[in-house]
Amino acid sequence: MARRLLGEGCENVSWNAREDTWTIVRKLEKALLEGKAGSLTDNIRRLFKIHESQWELEDLCRDPKARLSTLGSLKHEIDRSNTQRVGVVRTVDALLDSRIVEPNSQTDLVCWPLTLGQALDQLVIAVVRCERAEADSAMLCELRDHQIAAVEDLFGLLLEGRLVLPPASTVKHYPRSLSTGPDAPTKAGHDAAEIAADRQGGHRGSPQVAG
Repeated sequence: MARRLLGEGCENVSWNAREDTWTIVRKLEKALLEGKAGSLTDNIRRLFKIHESQWELEDLCRDPKARLSTLGSLKHEIDRSNTQRVGVVRTVDALLDSRIVEPNSQTDLVCWPLTLGQALDQLVIAVVRCERAEADSAMLCELRDHQIAAVEDLFGLLLEGRLVLPPASTVKHYPRSLSTGPDAPTKAGHDAAEIAADRQGGHRGSPQVAG
């Protein structure tokens, strides 16, 4: 299903990529959720909205005229967005976990580094990045198509009973402050400094694993 688009240009590829994403989601719903329409689709739709909103927040953070106090507030919004994202990924994993086919042999097993929820989250990120990026669009299209192909392979291995998935876990924590005491820096102050440093670097980071 995934198409290499470097030789074809990137016209209208965003719609195609979204359609490929929904095709994968519908396959998962049919195979693992007994065709209960919407249960998974609604959560993937939420992931799209979260990542689209987060893209806008990150763009605001890169405004060279933004005040540090504004940057700190934006970073808190990004933290809240990440918290929502992790919650949706957990919901997806909980939705699919009890339906996953257990490995049916001890040979030819494939240990996958991501849960199903995390893999779908990475796919959504890849699609949004390709839609929104102003530079390197051809490269991002290829990376997006690679992600689509990877999720399809994941689905195939799952149905064959050859897939070993990691346990779902939360690995990132957003502390209220970095230390304690009267001279401790505030979270907002640290966030503002962190974003100011990021803005100097001026790059859009690679997709992170929701954890």
